[in-house]
Amino acid sequence: MEEHDSFLYQHDEPPASLSIFAGSCVMRLAREAGVPVVLNGQGGDELFGGYWPAYLLWLRSALVSHPLTFTHHVARMLLPGGNREIFRQLIPHWRLYRTRGARPHRGLLRPPLSDAGYTINRNWATEAQSLSPTAYRLSEIRRIHLPRLLKWEDRNSMAHSIEARYPFLDYRLVEWIGSVPPGLNFQRGWNKWLIRESLSHLLPHAIRFRRDKLGFETPQSSWIRRELRPLLSSWAGLPSERFRDLVNVPKLQVLLRRTFERRGEIPHLDETQRLIVRLFFLDRWLNIFNVR
Repeated sequence: MEEHDSFLYQHDEPPASLSIFAGSCVMRLAREAGVPVVLNGQGGDELFGGYWPAYLLWLRSALVSHPLTFTHHVARMLLPGGNREIFRQLIPHWRLYRTRGARPHRGLLRPPLSDAGYTINRNWATEAQSLSPTAYRLSEIRRIHLPRLLKWEDRNSMAHSIEARYPFLDYRLVEWIGSVPPGLNFQRGWNKWLIRESLSHLLPHAIRFRRDKLGFETPQSSWIRRELRPLLSSWAGLPSERFRDLVNVPKLQVLLRRTFERRGEIPHLDETQRLIVRLFFLDRWLNIFNVR
């Protein structure tokens, strides 16, 4: 919390999650260690189907167009060497899709924003379901994931005088992967199969097929209900005047209270706790830049 105002200032806009701050911490530690240039893996997931929704969309497409291929593919997941993690990911991603499709938080925006169409039902989560696996991969590269991630990484690296380089985004590699069927990246429940296989002569099996790899995640839901609870409660009780012009504060207070009262672990993909963080950053951003 001591750093969030300077963090917001560096990004010039309200960040989408605390994981972006985690990326900033990595850059800060690199600079403190005297490292002026870093190699970054951005692009690997978008090019090689590293996100579970891409795999799930491909499976659905295979089920419709090639049922025997789908059955054979799923059976291999259950055999030794297969990755069953995809079955665990299916339910939370389905819930996320249903939540985004229903848009339960539409009433948070006040008129005239809501009247101007900023709460329409169409959104990326629903539009993506009509795309082919090839079109979805192209959209990940050009429209949704990669542009945002590169922008955030660029701000984080520049803020700490770090030069970030992205080997996966060599234009020759990007052009080549565009000619490869997406299904080649999905084998036995493992995504990014082409990377795993192409590095078999360089990396041991334990690294190529490790199951505990994570992105720059933070315990965001835990922080909201514990360490950040006093700060968020105070903020929701008296947000800025400009924020009150944009957001229905009583509804925000209800969402926050329900989040505090929830028992058990809140899933990382839970939309409500992510929304709370985004709105908090929005209000701080309005104040830091004196937006009118």
